[in-house]
Amino acid sequence: MPQQSQLTERELMEMAVDLATSSKSEDDKRIHPKVGAVVSRDGYVLSTGYRGEQCEGAHAEESALLKLKVDEAIGATVYSTLEPCTTRKNTPCSLLLIQRGISRLVYAMLDPNPDIRGQGEWLLEERGVEIGKFHPDLVRAVKAQNTEFTSYMLGLGLRITSPIDGEIITSDPVAVHGLFRVFPRPGDRIRAFGRSSTWYYPQMPIEWNRDQGTWTCPRVFLKAGPKPRPYGIVVARVSEDLEIWVRSYTNVHTLTNQWIGGEMPTPPPGFEVLASVDVTREPQG
Repeated sequence: MPQQSQLTERELMEMAVDLATSSKSEDDKRIHPKVGAVVSRDGYVLSTGYRGEQCEGAHAEESALLKLKVDEAIGATVYSTLEPCTTRKNTPCSLLLIQRGISRLVYAMLDPNPDIRGQGEWLLEERGVEIGKFHPDLVRAVKAQNTEFTSYMLGLGLRITSPIDGEIITSDPVAVHGLFRVFPRPGDRIRAFGRSSTWYYPQMPIEWNRDQGTWTCPRVFLKAGPKPRPYGIVVARVSEDLEIWVRSYTNVHTLTNQWIGGEMPTPPPGFEVLASVDVTREPQG
């Protein structure tokens, strides 16, 4: 139902920013944005929404529009803290705004996702939707809300740790130099692998560290037989089939405390190298 009091545009923007704080992320171990949305006509609120309000994964604009009848949003303005998406499993929010007859979008920040960034604004403008921006101080507030998501989307920081050359580690690893970045796509499975020449060894999965804003590979496998070889790190996208293979391989280590076989002369299907970095150990004192 419309809010009884008429609000200024500034107040509608602030309402969207406040709604974003209620956002709920999906339980998929990925980082998701905090987004709030307000649907308004002539300063009166028609509906509001935030990410995850209606159900897990529901976007803010989607949540707000689903509360209205199909024709109730025609000619309305949507205030959203994030550029509407253009690609997802469900109907993208940009297309949903067009289908519902929204005449104006006012948003705070572009989507940091490189597969979406700028395309929502371009698509809506092409379809005749007027575009406006939040006030600069509110843009800064929204960016502050989404610092972790932006860092996650603009590139994964990967901090590498490793044991002494050739040693199978079962306790705390030895730190090595280097922080490097790779660029993900939505839904990517990112895994870290040890590298020796063209041989690839599955590793423990890398983990996102919220406090440090980096991915951490807690340990690497170096021992490839009786004679240890020089090593490095490969960060790769992997398919579901390869995930199953990796899981089976690591289960062997869990049961036997040894890494066996598992060498792959060439990367298998579903294995795409994102970065290959030589590891330099810190001096042992």
